[in-house]
Order: sequence, then C-alpha cells, then structure tokens
Amino acid sequence: MITLEQSKYATLRKMLVVAGVVVFTGVTFPVSAEGPKSTGLVTAAEHPLADPFIYHENGVYYAYGTAVPDSEGIPVMTSSDLVHWRPKAGKAKGALALSKADSFGSKWFWSPYVYKDGNRYVMSYSANERIALAFADTPLGPFRQTEKKPLFDFGAISGTLFWDEDGRVWMFMAKFDRGNVVYQVELEKDLSAAKPETMRRLFGATEPWELRFPGEFVTEAPSINRIGDVYVLTYTANNYKDQDYALGMATAKSHSWSLDEVPRQSRHVALW
Repeated sequence: MITLEQSKYATLRKMLVVAGVVVFTGVTFPVSAEGPKSTGLVTAAEHPLADPFIYHENGVYYAYGTAVPDSEGIPVMTSSDLVHWRPKAGKAKGALALSKADSFGSKWFWSPYVYKDGNRYVMSYSANERIALAFADTPLGPFRQTEKKPLFDFGAISGTLFWDEDGRVWMFMAKFDRGNVVYQVELEKDLSAAKPETMRRLFGATEPWELRFPGEFVTEAPSINRIGDVYVLTYTANNYKDQDYALGMATAKSHSWSLDEVPRQSRHVALW
C-alpha cells in the first residue's frame, strides 16, 4: 500500500523521485517510506509513475501512467480516497493494465488515457512514439488489441479522446511536425480508425513562454473539455526536462480550431 498526502502543484511531466517525494503531472505527493513491512507500505522509488491519468468509477480511483522502466506496458494503481494507493492492480501480464504481449509496441509505453465507451473501456496510449487504442471489459484491463497496430502511420504521442454533444468523437494529439504540434482528427464512432480528411493542425509553440528551451518547439499533452458553449483546451509547452515546462490553456467557441481561430490572446500560461 502506498500512502500519499497531497502537497503542492508542480509543472514537470516526468516523474521525479527526490528525498521520498513522488511528482505526478501537476501535483506533488510526499510518500512515506516508514512503517513495518507488514503494512505493505512501499517507497516511491519502488513504484514510480509518470504522466498520470486518473479515472473514477463506482467509488474507485484508477491511476494509470508511464512506468519506470517504460518497456513492458502501462501500470495501474487503485484507491478509494486518493490518499492510499494499491500498486500493481492490473489484470494483464505483470499485473499491468496493458501489456506489450497483448498490444502494439515494444518500448516507450507513455501517456495513457482511459475512458468508458458503452460497455467497454478504451485506453489511448503511446508506444514506439506512435498512438494506439486498446480495449478492455474492466478498468483494470487487460487492455488488448485484436490487431496489434498503431492508429496512425506517423509519429505522435499524447492522444486524448473527446465525445462532443453531436455524437462525434475527436482525438487531440501532439504530432511530430518539426517539433511537437497540437493536431486534431475525428475518429469513427466505433473508434476503429481515424478520418484522415478531418486531420487539422491547431497550433505549435509560438508564444514567448512556450519557447523557453532553446531549439525546442514543443506543445503536447492536449486535453479538451466543454464548459457551456466554450471549449477549453489545456496543454503543456517546452521540454519536459526543463524547469520551464508549463501548463497552458486555450479557449474557443468551436473545437475545430485552426491557427487563425486560436488568437494569441486566447493562449496563456495556466500553471507555471
């Protein structure tokens, strides 16, 4: 059992373990490493988790993320209170939620996102710097693919899903396009494939606060929500290795944004 107590916000995407503190995306949790072995308490270094995503259902929180090392699949931890966490809770090989034995990829299993779609659960994840979708009957997995393949034939990471009120399903991603650039594409309603004609480049790093790491052009981890008639897209900018890796926010009246439809004033730092 891992005991976590929420502390403060942070801006690094990758997990760091320093003096018994585990850093999640956007939130820092101090982890106790004391107590008798019989309690099942573990140290942060034993179960590091980067790029975390939390899914909640029926009183249970499921935390997915990038494992360290990241070559076997996607782990999951469970909690009933966001304080006490049970690691290695998955039903796939190695107690993972998704194993490379069941899905596309041989390395670099990053940035998972989990959603409920009807009676099934879908995980969007990155492996070998490609985005793939896998499916399961429970949030613990095992998430599998009938055919082991990525969703696209180009390099991209951080693919998030969004079901709009009109029933259409969209993916937002960081595509490799002379840097990490935010793109969107509509998917088939059964999530079997993307609709290539709907692929659109939204924006890359152009704002001064997005260009703090010399020679790097990075906008990634896009995630969209609708509040009334306004679409709010959060994303990160700069290199994750740099202290200026920060969370940004853009707003628009339509999710089908283009470069012209995302005015400079709508994009700003949400969390440094």
